[in-house]
Amino acid sequence: MEVYVIGEKKDFTKEQIRRLEEIGTLNFIEEKHDMYNSEYVKSNETKIIAVNPDFTDWKFPNDLIEKIPNLKGICLMSTSYSYIDLEFCSKRNIIVTNVPKYSTDSVAEYACFLMMSIARKVPLQIKNDLREDFSNTYLQMQVKRKKAAIVGLGSIGTRIAEILDGIGMDVIYWSRKSRNDKFEYKELSEIFKTADFIFPAFSVNEETKKIITDQLINLMKSTSSIISIIGTDIFNTDLIFDKIKNNELYGFAFEKSNSNLNNYEGNVMVTSPYAWYTKEALENCIEIWVQSIEGLNMGRIVNQVKQ
Repeated sequence: MEVYVIGEKKDFTKEQIRRLEEIGTLNFIEEKHDMYNSEYVKSNETKIIAVNPDFTDWKFPNDLIEKIPNLKGICLMSTSYSYIDLEFCSKRNIIVTNVPKYSTDSVAEYACFLMMSIARKVPLQIKNDLREDFSNTYLQMQVKRKKAAIVGLGSIGTRIAEILDGIGMDVIYWSRKSRNDKFEYKELSEIFKTADFIFPAFSVNEETKKIITDQLINLMKSTSSIISIIGTDIFNTDLIFDKIKNNELYGFAFEKSNSNLNNYEGNVMVTSPYAWYTKEALENCIEIWVQSIEGLNMGRIVNQVKQ
């Protein structure tokens, strides 16, 4: 058996490397490369390929997979698997695994940080060069006893709810399937009418992108905010920005690569996509990745993704 790790060796502990070496011949490919002329294409040995998608530009196309002989499985170092054609792999008996739930705590904590930034009008303070100004423009909000709504009560949504409940907020939620008796379930229209902070926390796909409609956003109070750690493809951001400019919403926080706080008017907090990026989450990710590779080798498959 051969194991090709497309990723940096320094990310692994000595113990994890030892475990991978027990599987068979271990090869690290630590930079972007010509995938179509790589060693894993040339070798006829049975192999597992472990992919850090940052080293493949979040691509692993079918024509490449077809060229790799005796490929037993592809172990992804990501929760997302949208860059792999699962049906194509399934037809060729190629197992695909991912790394689920490795950053739940980190992402949930970041969502709460974004909420606090909006409540305390940190974007406005920064754009005012942190000068003191005790006018109504900079009058802030205490979050205790405010109503927080989670839209999608998966692992991250549940952890956000637990943190907010712990600091004294009134937590409600809507979820298509998940239920939790600790928190109060509400219909979406009620959530958008009454919540002070709304946290979308569902998995994003073509179906769920339709959940948060303009009609729901228009139900929100002028003192309400949206805190998104799942991107901005899930709602009409132009509508949200217009409402903030017109003082019809309190604030909006989200992540976006290569963005700038000064590009947005009003109480809008934008950061690079750092929610998952903690030492603890990275260590957890690598360990789950190694376990997926080991399981695939031993026939005790964990974290397999299916159609």
